[in-house]
Amino acid sequence: MHVGFCETDQHKIIVDNVKAAIMHGKLIAVTGLVGSGKTTLLRHIRRTLESEGDVIVSVSYALEKDLVDLKTFMTALYLDLSKHVGLNKSVTIPPDQKERARKLKELIETSKKPVVLFVDDAHDIRGKVIFELKQLMDTINESLLVGVLSIVLAGLPKLKTPLNRLPLKESGPGTEMITLD
Repeated sequence: MHVGFCETDQHKIIVDNVKAAIMHGKLIAVTGLVGSGKTTLLRHIRRTLESEGDVIVSVSYALEKDLVDLKTFMTALYLDLSKHVGLNKSVTIPPDQKERARKLKELIETSKKPVVLFVDDAHDIRGKVIFELKQLMDTINESLLVGVLSIVLAGLPKLKTPLNRLPLKESGPGTEMITLD
């Protein structure tokens, strides 16, 4: 347990549900009002996953979420994954989107572990980028022999709007919504 986090029975259930969703390659959205504990909870989940060592944790530190694009998130994944597969030298990220996705898939396969990308303050990400993230995740997961990519988005309740606008095929059973009160 970390200072500042008191795990209640409800938190334990949420943590277990998020961990299970990550192991199955889902898009997870954690929403709640300011002060509801989203960031603290996600920090706890990240630390738990890192200490267990069964999942590779990637974090996007992009600050201006309204300006980010898919390449920003793919870069975070590339950098974090490259450390885990022993590529400590600088990583060359292909300029072509299809080639980036292919190389990312190869890195995930090489890692032989599920990978999860955490994005806080995701309510400011444009809907088009959320759609592209979901497409990337689905594309990688459908063709992987080993490994899984999951994405955890945390934000204010308005994050639900772009997720609810995803085409049914995109938002279907691969999306988990968790609301903190």
